[in-house]
This record gives sequence, C-alpha cells and structure tokens, in this order.
Amino acid sequence: MLEAVLKREQSRLKTDNFGPLLNDPVYHKSLLACTIEAIRYEYKFEVVKFEHVLYFLDLRPFYFLLIIEPFILELHHVQKIRTALH
Repeated sequence: MLEAVLKREQSRLKTDNFGPLLNDPVYHKSLLACTIEAIRYEYKFEVVKFEHVLYFLDLRPFYFLLIIEPFILELHHVQKIRTALH
C-alpha cells in the first residue's frame, strides 16, 4: 500500500523525493492507522475503537487526516481491481 500511495503522490506532486516523508515516523503511524481502520471496517471488528488505535499509535487525528485521502483513493483502486478479477 505504501508503494501505491507514493506512486500516486509522485504523479500528483511531480516529484520523486520522498526521503523526508519516508523518514518521518508520524507518516508511517498514519499509514498504519489507515490500514487498521480498513481492516476493522472490512471484518466488522468493532471491539477496538478508532480512538484506541490513535492512542496506541500515539497519533493525533490531524496527522491521520493527512494520509487518509491518498490512502482511500488507492484502496478504492485496489477494490475495483479485485472486483474485476472476480
């Protein structure tokens, strides 16, 4: 997912210098939070709440919002491919 999100951002921003971003632990925590939320939604796992995910990852909601749009766009793209294959 990380590679796909970076490729989409590379196209959008017209740059391939993601060094500072990839060295930022907050970026990775945000991506992990998005992944956990996607899994929670897919498997209807409601025992762990979103607030718990943010607390466990020591992540402020603002940083989560920075990654969610590119993540959702890529997730939607992956789901369209999965549907086409079935």
